[in-house]
Amino acid sequence: MLEMDLDTKRYDEELKQREQATIAFCAKATEDFRKYTMSEIRVDYDRKTRTANVFQNGSIVRTFDFTDNVVVFATAEDELSNYLERLDHEFSTMQ
Repeated sequence: MLEMDLDTKRYDEELKQREQATIAFCAKATEDFRKYTMSEIRVDYDRKTRTANVFQNGSIVRTFDFTDNVVVFATAEDELSNYLERLDHEFSTMQ
């Protein structure tokens, strides 16, 4: 029983750390996209729904679902990162 509690605690802590890293990543992405003046890009992470929304000119263009599952969370992190890289490449070639 104690071992199960410790595993749950570790799992919750890992999830919390991943969430903190994702919040920081979203803030940095928003800052990085400020260099493109033709479009306003903002990336927000909502702790309540565990979703990351990518906004372009005030409208949501993509939502990434981060659930309570570490595996799904990692997949969503990769998908968000890949999407933002493609968006960055698109914008950099337009300038």
